[in-house]
Amino acid sequence: APIDARSGPLELSASLPSRGHLGWFDIAPGGTRVLYQAHHGGNDYRVADLWAVTLGKDVKRRKLAQIEASLRPEISPDGSGAVYLDRHGSLFSITLDSASSPVALERGDVSGEFQVSPAGRVLFFKKLRRGGTGDELGMFSVPIDGSSPALELEVFQAPEPGGTQSTSAGS
Repeated sequence: APIDARSGPLELSASLPSRGHLGWFDIAPGGTRVLYQAHHGGNDYRVADLWAVTLGKDVKRRKLAQIEASLRPEISPDGSGAVYLDRHGSLFSITLDSASSPVALERGDVSGEFQVSPAGRVLFFKKLRRGGTGDELGMFSVPIDGSSPALELEVFQAPEPGGTQSTSAGS
């Protein structure tokens, strides 16, 4: 049964680690799947378990991986995978239906903003590049399965506080 206004309360999480607590979560389109992280060790946000819960006749919980604590896990529109940002600014994807390890899509300095394409196959993100002439903000795309490296789509001059962005497309 999907999570909607008609559903009653459901216990979704598995037993938490000692001194653990729930962190970020996401609900798949259609409300039949939930992705959440369970932090280890009280206020130490370094390690977490990433869990997928499938709702149907029975609630099925599956531990996907033990990861560095993540920010904003997001389930793909088709519900088959997820993307998350680790605390170092690296992007990872993981499938929800099979045993797999997280796949690194981009290492470090990714801004906190990313977007999964409507078809669920491509991830768009921004990444800060520090340079001698000033900081730049690049917009990139990468296949969610990590089958090829990220492609830079556009470069913007990083704004000063209170400033505006300018593009350097075609450079």
